[in-house]
Amino acid sequence: MDAKDTSSLSSIRHEIAKLVNEYASLSNSSHQVVWNSLYDHAKYVLHKDYRLLSKNEGRPAIQIVEEDGRLSELLEISRKLLNPTNLMSKEEFLNSLEEMKTGA
Repeated sequence: MDAKDTSSLSSIRHEIAKLVNEYASLSNSSHQVVWNSLYDHAKYVLHKDYRLLSKNEGRPAIQIVEEDGRLSELLEISRKLLNPTNLMSKEEFLNSLEEMKTGA
């Protein structure tokens, strides 16, 4: 792998971490909860349980994803899952439930 490839992978890892950090901050969730959620979704999309592999191998899941050549796919999942527009306040959520009940 040449320096350009390494730099590109590092950039993708950085972007994923940035999305996780921003989402954790905006949603008042722990970073670990957000990472776990990301890997849970990735398990169904990528058909591989990176959290379990990480636990069994004692290595970071992101490292295993990178070695599998699937960082770009994880980034796409991150962009969709960790989009701040997906967040809603408790009040907005309760209002949406009421609207569903009344058919509004």
